Amino acid sequence: MRRGTKVRAATYIRESTRAQEEGFSPDAQRQALEQYAAQQSVEIVARYCDFESGTKETREGFQQMLEAAQASSPTML
Repeated sequence: MRRGTKVRAATYIRESTRAQEEGFSPDAQRQALEQYAAQQSVEIVARYCDFESGTKETREGFQQMLEAAQASSPTML
């Protein structure tokens, strides 16, 4: 990446009951992603979230993120 180029990223959060018990609630995930982005000078250009099992193949937020990535080519997901 060229110096001075702003990295653009989309974030994806998924709720997991087991993970929530261990401190990874959707809000905790969001805060961690935003903190990381700020520390790395990453611009979050889109946010996606699902409240479904990760084993489910048709998660709406995940599919939207993939479609947007193909259309706009963010630097990072």
